[in-house]
Amino acid sequence: MRSFFACFLIVAGCVACTPEVNQRLDKVSCQINKPCNYSDGISISLGSESVEPETPFTIILKAPKNQIVHQAKLEGVDMYMGTIPVFFTEQSTGVWQAQVMVGACSLSLMQWRLMVQLAPTAAGEQNSVAGNREIFYSIYVSRHS
Repeated sequence: MRSFFACFLIVAGCVACTPEVNQRLDKVSCQINKPCNYSDGISISLGSESVEPETPFTIILKAPKNQIVHQAKLEGVDMYMGTIPVFFTEQSTGVWQAQVMVGACSLSLMQWRLMVQLAPTAAGEQNSVAGNREIFYSIYVSRHS
């Protein structure tokens, strides 16, 4: 019973610390592994349209100057492959870049979903839900046999 209570407290603490996202950006129709433009001047592209498992690739995110990348992760869509944290670094004002690698699976073409949470840059607003945004981008990884 104690272990159940301890697990409950840990999960509740994690949920309580997770920032809420009050705005999801407009859904867009993007071509596979090509640059994708969202509302409010946000775009995502890959360093190369060809992505292979177990090979590092680059993700480039452009956002308005008043937004920072709060959190990002990759999750398998076609098959559960766990969650891969994605760490963006700001290359220049409003241009963020991450180097990431995904594992190989049995599928010849695997879809991954990139989820990025953006937050306002102003220190007073970062704890507010008011300016948070969440975007999704699909990445298709092909395994060459």
